[in-house]
Amino acid sequence: MKKILVVEDDPDISELLHEILITGGYEVSNFDTPIKIEQIRSIKPDLILLDHVLPEETGGDYCRRIKANQETARIPTIIISANMYVDRIAKNACADDYITKPFDVDELVSMIKKWTK
Repeated sequence: MKKILVVEDDPDISELLHEILITGGYEVSNFDTPIKIEQIRSIKPDLILLDHVLPEETGGDYCRRIKANQETARIPTIIISANMYVDRIAKNACADDYITKPFDVDELVSMIKKWTK
């Protein structure tokens, strides 16, 4: 079973993502704030879904830290944001992909499948 780490501070969106992923057959770990790199390594996710607007630091900054660590750099990371410049944010953060809020569930599921093959 593929593991997905979700970092999303909006409880409604976090719950929605959890339900979509569980229904899709994924194991899901949800967090509302960025977790330590060591925790990511212990979870060993196959994919990270990362909100851009988070308490403490932006998803873009967090993504850069994930990608800068040699043990987590290869984990596909998708930034989720309502920001109209999410494509630039994702590129600058070295994210593997991005999706805009509000997102289309089918598009999200397709993207997740693409990155968890």
